[in-house]
Amino acid sequence: MNFKKIFPTKLYWFPFLLLFVLTSCKDSFNFEPSLESLTVEKMVTADEFYPEGNYPSPCTSIMATKKGFMCLGFYSSPETGENINTLSVWENDGNHIQTNDFGNSDNIFTDVHEYIETSDGSIIVLDILSSTITAYKFNAAGEFVWRKELFSRADYNFNSISLFENNNNYIVLASDNELQTKHSKFEISKDGSEVNEEVTESDFRRFTVHRISNEKAIYIGANTESLSAIVKIANVNGGVVKEKEYLTTSVSTGFRLEKSRSYLLMDNRSHVYKTNNDLEVEWDAGFTDFNYLSSGIVETDAGNILYNGRNENIYLYSIEGDKLDEYSTPDNSFTMTKPVKLTNGNIVVSTYGGETTQLIFLSTSE
Repeated sequence: MNFKKIFPTKLYWFPFLLLFVLTSCKDSFNFEPSLESLTVEKMVTADEFYPEGNYPSPCTSIMATKKGFMCLGFYSSPETGENINTLSVWENDGNHIQTNDFGNSDNIFTDVHEYIETSDGSIIVLDILSSTITAYKFNAAGEFVWRKELFSRADYNFNSISLFENNNNYIVLASDNELQTKHSKFEISKDGSEVNEEVTESDFRRFTVHRISNEKAIYIGANTESLSAIVKIANVNGGVVKEKEYLTTSVSTGFRLEKSRSYLLMDNRSHVYKTNNDLEVEWDAGFTDFNYLSSGIVETDAGNILYNGRNENIYLYSIEGDKLDEYSTPDNSFTMTKPVKLTNGNIVVSTYGGETTQLIFLSTSE
């Protein structure tokens, strides 16, 4: 046998071997984020793109898309006094494209709990601020397509609702409002004409569910007997990928960090636990003004953690749990949307000060 033909003396094969080793062992390497700071890239006054009403409030929830973002809002009609719902479409850099009205409503969008951009570029939104949890569909141009009432908010836990898409349907996962052991899966046909419900019972109380992808979610709850905290990574059909029980740790919700291949787990007292990919806790810390209900968590390009606090500030923490920077919204602002990461890496929030609404574009850099 000619070994020289099998193993050439020139190491052309070495880069391919190195690539194979790096790919095979990537889970074992430590993730090294950069030390970032916050910079305001741009501020846009948004009111001028909306009809003049009795009072302006044009952007109360922001939803990121592949090409930019959309703002849900409303204005008060000067003729009738009714609240007219609007959806405006924006580019990543803050250039306004168009605004669409989609009828009046007693229920005003003020904080969208769940939304997804679907495979065809349309947006599915869950409105859970009224007595009925309702799904809305808008096309990629921000035009209203359909509205479907799903179920009573009184019957399902506010924090245990999440939204997904498969090949044929949009899927809503929810838990009942009593013991939360009844877990429901609602399949909505893509034309909005049909809703099918599948109910399962388990020994797991699902307190929250957070979408990881269209295939997987992170479920935070408790063992119904011991009441110890349980975290499950499971697929949409309920199949468990990994599971961890925390006997002495109270956990209320969770979030996936893709760059560091890890998870953040939060309790209802502003305490945060960072785990590795196997759900083993690596550190815990108290985050400034963090609220597990109202704070929206964003992972930066460097893999650090950004969120909005109770006091209308934006906070930036390192992946090790150290505060890196913070940004205070303008003095005339008294409400702020959850931060949303755009496809160009910038973070956008909307602030409202009673007379004007501003879109604030933040970048993170070393």
